[in-house]
Amino acid sequence: MLEGADHPDGYDANFAAMNGYCNSIGGSADQIQRNVIGERILGLRREPEPFEDVSFRNIPKSG
Repeated sequence: MLEGADHPDGYDANFAAMNGYCNSIGGSADQIQRNVIGERILGLRREPEPFEDVSFRNIPKSG
C-alpha cells in the first residue's frame, strides 16, 4: 500500500513490517513474556498444567 512517489518512506515501512518477525526474540521468549504480562499485570489465570504434581521422568512421552 505504501509504494510509489506519493510515499517516499514506503519502502522503509514495508521493510520494517515484513521483517518484524525476523527481528523478534527467538525460542518462544515472546510467548513467555506475553504469559508473564497476562498473569502478573493483567491478572489473568495461569494456563492449566496437567502434570504439575508429576516428576519430569514420569511425564508420558508424546509420539
